[in-house]
Amino acid sequence: ESNVGTEEEVYFDAVMGALEEILMSDDFAHLQLSFCKQFSGVFDEAEENKHEYADVFTNYSNTMEKHIEDTLTTKIQDFSMKKFTQMLLDRKDETSG
Repeated sequence: ESNVGTEEEVYFDAVMGALEEILMSDDFAHLQLSFCKQFSGVFDEAEENKHEYADVFTNYSNTMEKHIEDTLTTKIQDFSMKKFTQMLLDRKDETSG
């Protein structure tokens, strides 16, 4: 019996490994820090959630997602975010937690 797994399992494991490397990298930490510094002036001590906060969050999400997807595309041959997202959904019971 082989311990290699199916082609899909090998692909999934490779993407998960690359994703972990990206999230733990100095480049990603620098990107987050730069973003926080750039938009820190938007926030204040008021209790009120301003509409601007939603815009900053959307910008943050888009910036981080683009960096992750671009980096995965360079690290994983034939990477597809759509394919990977479906794999995550198919494995939701295995990956939650």
